[in-house]
Amino acid sequence: MTVRPELSEMGVKLNIRDEFIDSHPIVKKWLRGKPTNTIKNYALKLKAFCEFSNVTPEQFVKMSNNEAVDIAWDYIVTIKDEHPSVAAIVLCSVKSLYRSVNREQLNFDGNGEHYFNQKRRKRAATEHVPSNEEVYLIAEHCTTLRDKTIVHVAFQSGIRINALCKLTYGMVQRQLKDGKVPLRLRITPDIDTKLRRSKVDFYDTFLNTEAVEMLQKHCEAVHQNSEDNALLFVSRTGKKLHPVNVWSNFKKATRRAGLDVQNITLHSLRKAFKRQVRNSRINHDHGEMLMGHVLQGSQENYAVRNEMIEELKEAYSEVDLSRYGKLNRDYKKVSDQIETMKQERKVLEDIISKQASETHELKEKLNVISEKYGTAGQITDELWETIDAMKKEIEELKKHH
Repeated sequence: MTVRPELSEMGVKLNIRDEFIDSHPIVKKWLRGKPTNTIKNYALKLKAFCEFSNVTPEQFVKMSNNEAVDIAWDYIVTIKDEHPSVAAIVLCSVKSLYRSVNREQLNFDGNGEHYFNQKRRKRAATEHVPSNEEVYLIAEHCTTLRDKTIVHVAFQSGIRINALCKLTYGMVQRQLKDGKVPLRLRITPDIDTKLRRSKVDFYDTFLNTEAVEMLQKHCEAVHQNSEDNALLFVSRTGKKLHPVNVWSNFKKATRRAGLDVQNITLHSLRKAFKRQVRNSRINHDHGEMLMGHVLQGSQENYAVRNEMIEELKEAYSEVDLSRYGKLNRDYKKVSDQIETMKQERKVLEDIISKQASETHELKEKLNVISEKYGTAGQITDELWETIDAMKKEIEELKKHH
């Protein structure tokens, strides 16, 4: 089997990093318990520094404060101009290692010899929050049913992409079967880890008609025999879907839709949802609850949010998440009514025209009758005279009998 070069290189890099950590106990102890990305960045940057400086981590931590600063700075000056962000990580890693062993902060002076200005990368332009129509346009340009569904769900629920990748089939199965609209999604700290900071037990958000229809098609195609704990969205190989893959596919769809790929991100879908919530007529608390935000002045306990579920559902129905927006939808409704009235008027005109034609034919017939038998009044008089004569004859006959 042929291994893709990037995967092969990634495997080599992982092995080098792990070997470096395992071969230096103080490094292993220092990195224990840190986040995965921090371990990866710190270990690789420290290894590069040690190779450049020809010292081991054990030798580095035994140096005096001034010696350690000087030797670290000798490496940093070689990369700080071209790669300031890399230099900053190197600085953080060596300072962290030295402090963890010696309980002493390395003295890199702020404006003197050992200083560089790490300029933060700026966005090319202001972030563009897409309109409803632009969101649905991006969804149309996704190449798979899964990605189309993800865009619909992310926009209409407003949940973060990390949380979306953790949704399970069991969360929607029963509601899809029962045809529930809006469909409720209960987001817990296990799904959205940001809730742990605010100590929110959970929050409820929903999906409207368009997203529910897409989700129904997706589940029919993917989850025919799935268990409740199966992930709602998975990769092509059936494994957990990573946000990076969702981001990549979203960017491609945005580009195909002819929109600004630099300034529309996956998180822009949450902001688009937020904008529609803020533009609706619902009250502030309901809007904050739909976003999963902390309510000011409340204890954020389970009962508060659980008791307001019906109110929240009604509030969600007031949020305009349709493709063309509420005003356009009302305009379309009026346009449809006008078109219907035009069709009805045409039918009436046809009926009137037909009746006019029939009336004309009757008039022609009456003229013919008039010419042959006289006026209707004359005919009536003649009939009455005939009847009177017949009555007289009958009376005469009765007398004779």
